[in-house]
Amino acid sequence: MITIQDVNKSRPVLILYSSGTGGEFITSTLSKVSNSFNHVNWIINENVNTTHLTCVLDYGTIWDDAEDPSTWFCNRNLDDLIGDRRYLFRDHPSEYYARLYNKYLPDMQVMNLTLRDNYDYYAKLTFAKLSKKVLVSEFTFDYAFNNISANIDLSLFNEIHKWASDYHWIWEHELNIVHNKIKCNESIEYYDHMDSLESHIASQEVAIREQSNILSDQLSFVFNNYVEIDITDITSSHSMWNQIKDVIPDINLHEAVTLTDEWQTKNRNLLNNGL
Repeated sequence: MITIQDVNKSRPVLILYSSGTGGEFITSTLSKVSNSFNHVNWIINENVNTTHLTCVLDYGTIWDDAEDPSTWFCNRNLDDLIGDRRYLFRDHPSEYYARLYNKYLPDMQVMNLTLRDNYDYYAKLTFAKLSKKVLVSEFTFDYAFNNISANIDLSLFNEIHKWASDYHWIWEHELNIVHNKIKCNESIEYYDHMDSLESHIASQEVAIREQSNILSDQLSFVFNNYVEIDITDITSSHSMWNQIKDVIPDINLHEAVTLTDEWQTKNRNLLNNGL
């Protein structure tokens, strides 16, 4: 049985990224172009150019008990992800979870994917990929289990459903936000459903900007081993991968750049006229 101490001994790598900026794709690509890491599983949705990863550790908002790292582990095909190399996983930036990561994984290397521009590009891309309407009448426990979190319990579902029941329909990403707020002990009293995607895009642009410029500075004081990776350039990933190569020297730079630039071309096509 793998323990959090086993993960820490491997000198693991955590990729932090704002939602919608391609962190799952970049993490999966890193695992392909470097021999340093244990296996991660991924599924690609070609219709919207998204990558869904299964890593040894789940997202922080999915952990059953944030203070008990034995609950952090993925419960899907875990044996396939265990090995004698470094562990690689991803999460969204959060000071709350950063302190827990650093407490239990002090030898972990963190690479935070940040922007200095193009916030609007990634905000629009987020909802080009993720926008999905959910009728409240169809929001059942099974739906939440299959689409929000496989670790959800009835109490948490009821809290989310109580919030949703004020509306006829909601966006699926709103359900994820409410779920995450509750898991982080944040109030949902003033979080309201918005019909307009334009409003969500504007809010997402602000969130990405703040996470890249304000939260990133705060995280630099939390983690023992922390670097920012500038992913601003959306026309070529060469600079981004050169920065990553400074941290993970054995990557195949040509393959990494080729795969990422092809992915960005598909993203632009999705924004402009659909894949």
